Amino acid sequence: MKKILQIIQSNILKGFLAIIPIALSLLAVQFLFNVIDKKILNLLESHIGYRLPGLGILLVLMILFIIGFLTSSILGRQIFLLIEGVFRRLPLVKTTYEFGKQFSQTLSQDEKALFKKAVLVDYLRSGAWILGFVMGETSDARRGKKLVKVFLPTVPTPFGGVLIWVEEELILDPGWPIDEAMKAIVSCGVIGGEEIR
Repeated sequence: MKKILQIIQSNILKGFLAIIPIALSLLAVQFLFNVIDKKILNLLESHIGYRLPGLGILLVLMILFIIGFLTSSILGRQIFLLIEGVFRRLPLVKTTYEFGKQFSQTLSQDEKALFKKAVLVDYLRSGAWILGFVMGETSDARRGKKLVKVFLPTVPTPFGGVLIWVEEELILDPGWPIDEAMKAIVSCGVIGGEEIR
């Protein structure tokens, strides 16, 4: 029975995580559709005298296709690098653009490739363990030590958090798979993380 509940909980979490990029994509398409539908189609209607149903969706799909095609070609990548260079020079736009770019790159990565493993970190106060995910390693040449990059997500929405560099001695491997640790975070500790293996 416990195994069945774990499978159900795991699939619910996976479904929730799968919906997020889909919902964001739908919001982006809806935004494009509304902008095109209200601006361009109203302009066309004033010139030809009637509205063409479905033209807004067709135009959005064509624009997305052209953008996708451009980003996969050498010339298109150069154009996007030029646009990116302009955006990085504008103070407010720079911050928004870089966040959006990092967010889309993060969403396009596989969760297993993004997180190496789940760990508990002795952080802020000795004996208080915080659940995190190993992102990689860094060597501290000055002290001759290896530091571990650990992302400490916020509960219950793991999209935000803190990235810390910590000595290996302050890390405990609980033996939890990444999805079990993620369930513990999303459920505020109600699900997952029942024993350290």
